[in-house]
Amino acid sequence: PLDRIMVETDSPYVAPAAHRGTRNEPLYVEFVARKIAEIKKLSEEGVFRQLVRNTKDCFKV
Repeated sequence: PLDRIMVETDSPYVAPAAHRGTRNEPLYVEFVARKIAEIKKLSEEGVFRQLVRNTKDCFKV
């Protein structure tokens, strides 16, 4: 379920295909979220919102 997913980027290694050859950055976690939306056939915005909630819940912020 989407409310149980946390994401990360493998920084500083394995940059997304669009950025291969450069240093991977935490900012690229967006690519992970977009792929989740594509696979689950959900809106990107909805996935982004849920992932932010999951992160806040996990870290109690």
